Amino acid sequence: MYFYFKKEITKICPIIQGHDTSNVFIPKPKPIGLTSNATCVLCEFVLHILQAFATANSSAQEHTVLLEQVCREMPTVLRDECKSFVDTYGVDIIALLVREVDPAKICEFIKVCPKPKDVAFLTKPNIHTCGLCDYVSTYLSAGYPIENVCSHFTSNNNIKQQCEILTHLYKPNFCSQLPLCFDDVVIQPIETTIGSTECSLCKYVVNYVDAVIQTNKSEAAIEAALEKVCGILPAPIKAPCVKFVDTYGPILVQLIEKYGQAEQVCNALKLCINGTQEINTGK
Repeated sequence: MYFYFKKEITKICPIIQGHDTSNVFIPKPKPIGLTSNATCVLCEFVLHILQAFATANSSAQEHTVLLEQVCREMPTVLRDECKSFVDTYGVDIIALLVREVDPAKICEFIKVCPKPKDVAFLTKPNIHTCGLCDYVSTYLSAGYPIENVCSHFTSNNNIKQQCEILTHLYKPNFCSQLPLCFDDVVIQPIETTIGSTECSLCKYVVNYVDAVIQTNKSEAAIEAALEKVCGILPAPIKAPCVKFVDTYGPILVQLIEKYGQAEQVCNALKLCINGTQEINTGK
């Protein structure tokens, strides 16, 4: 990739030598084998990581090296797509960075994003966004439509936007490779499809609830989320979900209040391993 940049870097000079960027540089979208939404999210992810490495007044050559470093820092499942993106848009990005264009606006400027997306949450360990990622992974790994995954979330606390960003980055078992699931907050990816076992259905339900309620683990908030969790599912697995919630609802409320994490809740219910937690079912 370095030799490609070395050959192409001469194209940057007319842009950065005293010309107005907005008049001289009018990039056009270039296909890289991804959907437009996935390209946008990948672009924002690349630029966000790049800002962590770049220093003020970095040269074009320095930005070239840094872009290569960015792809090495990407989760393994995204590295090939990152390299393809950088090979395609790297010269454009470097030209704009040298012209001191705000990195937050570059993806919009090179016409891969209609408006900026906040991807900073991807690089911060957080048990709630990790659970949201596992919810997305569980739903999509079952083969259900991407357009339905986030439709049930509101825009409150940016959960819907975060959900949509995760759907566009999705690869099987990708959550454990994202920084948001680092530092002991990893929720193990669900290998089976939704509804194939009570274990996977339990994890799906708990991760959905956790993503919706965030830090508000009140009984009322949990019950409200449980009332909605099955409504998002396709018809073939909606009935098993309703049955699961009807069966375990009161117990789930207690355990989510106590633990919050899908692994602990479902293990306590003895649905995934032989849990030992004694549960008080009385209300």
